[in-house]
Amino acid sequence: MTRLVTLTMLAAGSLAGCSGPATAEPEGAPAPTSGAEQATPEAPATPGYALHEWGLVDVAAGGTVELAAGPGQPDAPLEVRKPVLYVRLDPGIDALTFSAAVSVPGGTIVEHWPAGDVAGGALSWPRVEARACDGAPTRDLPEQRESRRNPSRACDTVDGYCEVADLPGYVADGSACLRVGEQEGTLLFYRAALPSTRLPLELSRAGDAIVARATSDHGVAGTLVRIGRDASGLRIARVAAPSAPGATATLPAPTQALDAAREREGLVRELTGLGLTAPEAEAFARAWSSELFEPQPTRSLMRPSAGVVLYWMPREDVDRMAPLTLDPPPRELVRAILVRVEL
Repeated sequence: MTRLVTLTMLAAGSLAGCSGPATAEPEGAPAPTSGAEQATPEAPATPGYALHEWGLVDVAAGGTVELAAGPGQPDAPLEVRKPVLYVRLDPGIDALTFSAAVSVPGGTIVEHWPAGDVAGGALSWPRVEARACDGAPTRDLPEQRESRRNPSRACDTVDGYCEVADLPGYVADGSACLRVGEQEGTLLFYRAALPSTRLPLELSRAGDAIVARATSDHGVAGTLVRIGRDASGLRIARVAAPSAPGATATLPAPTQALDAAREREGLVRELTGLGLTAPEAEAFARAWSSELFEPQPTRSLMRPSAGVVLYWMPREDVDRMAPLTLDPPPRELVRAILVRVEL
C-alpha cells in the first residue's frame, strides 16, 4: 500500500530579521615514534560552520506521506513541507559563502524561501552569504517579504497553502544572518511533494497493540511513543524502539494520562540530545508541541482518536529521503526529523 508521508524540516541559519551584506531522550516524542621519525601532528579542523535542520514526517492512515517544518493544512499526497536550515558560524569566522542544494527523489519542490533554482524535485541556492548577526534576530520577516502581508507570495503554490507565513516563529537565536540575492534572513526553507517513501519502521496491529518492526538498515534509536484519545482525554504509552534491523517492539494501547507540559520538556531534551541547540529545539517545540500533545485537529492527519505513533528517523534514512548537498561541506551537519504515523 502506498503511504503518504509529510516531512517538515528546519535548518539553522534562518532568513528572518537580518540586514546588510553577507559573505536525552524526550518524553512524549519520541549516542609513539622515535629519532628522526617524528609523528606529524594532525592539522586542526578548518574553521567553518555548522548546519542544523529539524522537521517532521507525517504519515496518514490512508497512505499519505508529507515532509514539513510546521503544522499546516495542505491536502496533497506525500508532501515535503517546510524543511528549515540554520547556519552557525564557528568562532573566529565572521562571514563565509556556501552553496546549498536539496532533492526529493521522484518528488517535486512545492514551495521555498528565499528564491532559489528549482527543477522538479531539486532545489538549489547557488550562493548563500552568511555573516555573524549584529544582534539577536527578530521573530519576523522583512515586511515586504512576509507572505501574510503579501498575498501574491502566499498563494503561488500548487495546493494553495503557503507555509512561509509561519517562518517568523522558527527563528532561533545564535544562527547566522544569511543573504541570498536580495533576500535576507536567518533560515533556508523548502516544502516538497513525494509520491512514496520507505519508512524505517513497519507498523502492524496485534489486537490493541501495535508491533513495530525495524526495516531500516540502521534500526531506530530512542523511544517509540503512542498517543490516543479516550473519553477523558489524551493517553500515552512508550517503549524502547527496535535498535537493530529486523528487530521488533510492541506498543500497548495508551493508558497513561498525557501531560502536555511534561511532553514538551521531553521533546526539547530529545532534540538537544540529537545535536540541536537549545534555541533550535525551542523553535521545534513552538512549531509542534501543541499539534503533538494538545491537538485541535483541522485535518484527518492530526486526529489522535485513532492514535498516532512517534519516533525519530535515523539520519541515514533522512539523507536517503531528502539528500542535502553543501559546498564547502559544514564541519557539522545535524538533521533531526520526527516521524508521526496515524494509525
